[in-house]
Amino acid sequence: MPPEIDSTLQSMQQTIAAMREDLRRMANTIEVVGRLEERIGWMTQAVNGQTAEIRALDTRMRVLENAAPQAARTVTLVERALWALAMAGVFAAKHGGLI
Repeated sequence: MPPEIDSTLQSMQQTIAAMREDLRRMANTIEVVGRLEERIGWMTQAVNGQTAEIRALDTRMRVLENAAPQAARTVTLVERALWALAMAGVFAAKHGGLI
C-alpha cells in the first residue's frame, strides 16, 4: 500500500476512535442530564405539595387570627356575666339574711 494511503487510513482510524470516545462521553452526559431532570421533576412536585400545605396553613391562621378578637370578647362577656351572677348571689344572700 502506498505510504500516503497508509497514513491517511491511520489518521482516519485515529479520528474515528476520537469520535467514538466523544460519543461515549456525550452518551454519559446525556444520561446524567436525564437523571438530573428526573430529580428536578420530583423536587418540583415536592415543592408544589409543600406550597399547597403552606397555603392551607396560612388560610387556617387567618381564620384563627380573625376569630381571636371575637373569642376574647366572648370570654370577657362570660366573665362579666359570671361576676354579675356572683355579685347578685352575694347581694341576695346578704339581703335574705344568709350572710
